[in-house]
Amino acid sequence: MLFTCLILTQLYSFVNAGWNIPTYVTFSIDKYSNSSCLVPTNNTDLQLYCRNSQIYNGVPSCCYEQLDKLSPFKNTKFNTCYNLTTSNETSHFQYKCSTEKINDLNLLQILGVIGSIASILFVIVMSSLFIKFCCSTQRKYNRV
Repeated sequence: MLFTCLILTQLYSFVNAGWNIPTYVTFSIDKYSNSSCLVPTNNTDLQLYCRNSQIYNGVPSCCYEQLDKLSPFKNTKFNTCYNLTTSNETSHFQYKCSTEKINDLNLLQILGVIGSIASILFVIVMSSLFIKFCCSTQRKYNRV
């Protein structure tokens, strides 16, 4: 009974934990020649591994961390056109970030799933053996 309560308590905490599933994102920096920001003249895409995949304003949270690192502007937002004037030219930039669907599993991900399943099975088997041998009320002894 105690073991069942312990399992139910753990399951409740897992369900309410709000797990973030890691994902891949594409962080794009588009350069434009005019302020309308319609047709990019140069595009740079960065493929990033995102551990925090919670969505904030339609963009994964890890994208905001990258935006703070890469943008020369303060309080930068996604999908907004920004002017950058240097001594030679005026350029316009827009930042975008979107999640990527990657259908191929690599070997490390497959081994991680197999290892997780094996660990869970090991804990279940060891717990059941512990309960069977240590907590059993019926003990039979052989005669000498």
